[in-house]
Amino acid sequence: MAWRSFFGRGLLFLLPVMILYALVWGYCKPLLTNSVSFDAKVFEVDRLKLKHVDIMAVGSSVTLNDLNTKIIKDSLHKSYYNFSSWGLQIPDDYKLIVNNVDKYSPKYLIMTTTFADFILAENNTLAKKFDLNNTSSMTYYVKNYNNLESIISRWHDLKTYRKGNDEYTGLKFDDGGGIGLQISKQNQNIKRVYDAKAIMKMFPNKFTNPDYLILNKIAAFLQSKNIILVFVQAPYASSVIESKTMLNAINDHFDKCKAIVESHKGIYLNKEVITNIPDSLFADPLHLSKSGSIVFTKKIVANLSRILK
Repeated sequence: MAWRSFFGRGLLFLLPVMILYALVWGYCKPLLTNSVSFDAKVFEVDRLKLKHVDIMAVGSSVTLNDLNTKIIKDSLHKSYYNFSSWGLQIPDDYKLIVNNVDKYSPKYLIMTTTFADFILAENNTLAKKFDLNNTSSMTYYVKNYNNLESIISRWHDLKTYRKGNDEYTGLKFDDGGGIGLQISKQNQNIKRVYDAKAIMKMFPNKFTNPDYLILNKIAAFLQSKNIILVFVQAPYASSVIESKTMLNAINDHFDKCKAIVESHKGIYLNKEVITNIPDSLFADPLHLSKSGSIVFTKKIVANLSRILK
C-alpha cells in the first residue's frame, strides 16, 4: 500500500506540471533562437512536415519578401520552399544550408542577397540544428531565452505578426514560405529610409571580406552536392545611392559575388533582373512590395526557365 501512496503523491505532483507543459507547448512555443522570424519559420516548416523540395530558397528578408511563391511555382513547375527569415547574414545562411540540404535534397538553391547581408556578425543563437520531430520539445524550454516572460512575449508577437502582411513585421507565410509585403504608401515608414542609408554607410566593413570567403564555402559545398546555386542580386531603391563612392562599392561587390558563384558553376543574376524596377514598387529602399516581388520574380524565372531542367 505504501508504494501506491507514494505513486499517488507523485502523480499529484506531476499532473500540474504535465498540464502546464501541454498548455505552454500548445499555445506558447519555446524560443529556439533570439529571432522571432527564424523561429516562426522553423515551426511553420515543422507544421508542414516538409520532406523534399526541388528548389530551396535561403537568405534574409530580401529573399523572404522579394521572391514571389506563386510566380516560381507556376512558371518553373517544381516543388519549392522559402526557408528565409529576417536578418540572416552570409554566415547564418551557410549554417542553414549545411544543416538542411541533405534533409530536403534540393536540386537548386536560390539566394537573393543585398549588401546588407555582408555587414554584421553571425547570429550565434542559430548555431544548432533544430529537429522538432526527433528532439523532445521540453528540451527547448530550458535553453537560452526561455524564461516565462520571454516565452509569453514571443507568443504575443507571433500572434500579432501572423495576422497579416500589411506591416513590415508581417509573418503570415504563403504556401511556399514567402511573404509579400502589402505596404500601402500611407503605411510606409520613413525611418526605414534612414535605416537603409545607414546600412549603406556601413558597407563595406570588417565583416564583408570574411563573408566573401563564406560565400565561397557555400558555393563550393553546394557544388560538392551537385546542387546548382542560383545567386540573385536583390534590387534596391535609387535613394540608397548617395555618392559615386557608394556606387563603386556596390559594383565592386557585384563583381566579387559573380566571380565566386561562377567559379563553382553557379548561376549569377544581376543586371538582367534588377534593372527597370521603379522606386514605387518598393516597400522600403531595400525590400520590394508584393507588387514589386511579382515584377522581380518574373524577371528571375524568365532567365531560369531556359536553364533549369
